[in-house]
Amino acid sequence: MKDSRYNSSLLVIILILITLAITGAVIWSHQPDIRPAAVTISPIRLVFVGDVMLSRQVGEIIEHESPRFPFDRVKSTLMAGDITMGNLESPLSALNTTACEKKYCFRASPDAADGLVYAGFDIMTVANNHALDYGPEVMNDTLNYLSAAGVLYTGAHLHREDSIQSPVIINKQGTDIAYLGFNDIGNSTTTNGYPRPWVASENAVKLAVEQARNEADIVVVVFHFGNEYSFSHSKRQEHLAHAAADAGADIIVGHHPHVIQEVEVYNRSIIAYSLGNFVFDQSGRAGVKEGNIFTVEVDPATKKIRGYSLDTVTINSKFQPRVSTTADFVQTITPTS
Repeated sequence: MKDSRYNSSLLVIILILITLAITGAVIWSHQPDIRPAAVTISPIRLVFVGDVMLSRQVGEIIEHESPRFPFDRVKSTLMAGDITMGNLESPLSALNTTACEKKYCFRASPDAADGLVYAGFDIMTVANNHALDYGPEVMNDTLNYLSAAGVLYTGAHLHREDSIQSPVIINKQGTDIAYLGFNDIGNSTTTNGYPRPWVASENAVKLAVEQARNEADIVVVVFHFGNEYSFSHSKRQEHLAHAAADAGADIIVGHHPHVIQEVEVYNRSIIAYSLGNFVFDQSGRAGVKEGNIFTVEVDPATKKIRGYSLDTVTINSKFQPRVSTTADFVQTITPTS
């Protein structure tokens, strides 16, 4: 009888142990995986386009359609950038206080700023030969409209006492990216008053880039320079671009020729001499209905450039750009000099 009770007790204990083991296994199987997940960091995509002119015939279409209409066919490509930048070739203002005495004068409706936001532009350069078409008051109006829309700007010389251009710095994934803008077309120093575009003298470029180099991980310099309708860059463009690179610029982007020019890698700096037109109503000349979307990838871990790619856009009869060809990504940057 004693053995029987002993065997029964032993059986109960064994059953309890089995139950506990099964329960523990089930509980453990539902515990979260506390092992650290592999960290994946996406490259920072810096996107650049050329001349964005929202006046003249483009302005008429905007008035009939909407400020967003010019960008409808390319919005998704621009929005894919972490920071997207263009050259604002037309001031934004309703002011009519100063007459324009040039052959070609641009001034777009302030409503056009909504199109820039819709397209995904984060920053525009205003350092070009049309920024002062209607004087400093209109240029200042432009800066106010951009700010109100949440679009940053570079290339504006705001005060007479400013001797060195301060960079606009944007942080992405812990990486500080500095933007500087310079104009080398026309002579904005003869215009009274401020703001005005920063002039692209070699010394001004050098000082600004060196200052930005001390404040940021990546330095971008944007030039409005070169000869109109020339498919090859000039000695002047090369001189300024190389000076910027030698001072510490990582990316140099150009526009004004209204056609696409070469891309050069110089001492590990990437130079796109001209991205051509992006939104523009030009016609009758070869190349003016094409432009490039220039994308540079930055590794946020190393703070270095990974490479670049170029998408070609074609501008249709309603002055809308759309991507027509996509070039391969250039992964390795090899110094050429």
